[in-house]
Amino acid sequence: MEFSNLIKSTIFNIGEFDDREIIGCSGDEILALQNILPNNTKLPRGYLDFLRICGKGFADFQTTTCFYYNKVLKLNKEIRQANENNKPILKIPNNAFVIMSHLSYSYIYIILNQEGKNSPVFLYLKDEPIEQLYSSFEEFILDIFQDFNLEHKKRIENFPDIEHYLLEFKKQVFNILEFILQNNLKDISIDWLNIYKTYKLILKRVYNLYNFEDLTSLSGIGAYLNLYSVYVKEEMGIIGSDFEKKLIDLEKYFHEFIIPIFNQRHKLFYEF
Repeated sequence: MEFSNLIKSTIFNIGEFDDREIIGCSGDEILALQNILPNNTKLPRGYLDFLRICGKGFADFQTTTCFYYNKVLKLNKEIRQANENNKPILKIPNNAFVIMSHLSYSYIYIILNQEGKNSPVFLYLKDEPIEQLYSSFEEFILDIFQDFNLEHKKRIENFPDIEHYLLEFKKQVFNILEFILQNNLKDISIDWLNIYKTYKLILKRVYNLYNFEDLTSLSGIGAYLNLYSVYVKEEMGIIGSDFEKKLIDLEKYFHEFIIPIFNQRHKLFYEF
């Protein structure tokens, strides 16, 4: 099986996700990354496959680390610039490419070459010896996907229905975000940017609901939905529009399906 297909099948074996939760890099974005590489080196094919499929994001996987395109591009630019100025910030080879970092202390990298051949994956912790973690990037990415798979299965094992309900909720949020982007430039009398930011925040908090313990996120989502329900009716002047219907449907779904599951889990009765 081609590695690109293996990545896709691995992702969709983890759980139920909307296609819009899996964000790949464009050709121009990959070219921008390749343009900062040293000495005519190339990214290995496995890493390029990863970038094309989910290089800019996959659900809530690795969202607290420097792992996806924007942060990786910025970090490796800084490393290249420091090396060119003979002021290296990391004690790693000049042809190293950092694929993941955490808290400016832990760095996982591969070694680039001019043929784009595969490379072992190394760990650099400041003030500690470099350690080889994996024999290839493919082995590395499949292993951390497997860890995420186990974590995801564990957090929903007692209430498997939550995955279906949260997927439908996320789909509705994505539809609202797409509607906002499509209409943002059409009506400048409405503060679409702040509305967009709010629903992006709601989407982010939805991922916290999978573990069932984050009642703060549940309350926060309910408060935001109620706020915009009132705002739409009183301020935006779009009563009866498709956009109002999308917001109302989302709030209704939240009350009818999401809250009851949490009430069942915690033996509580939430209302917003």
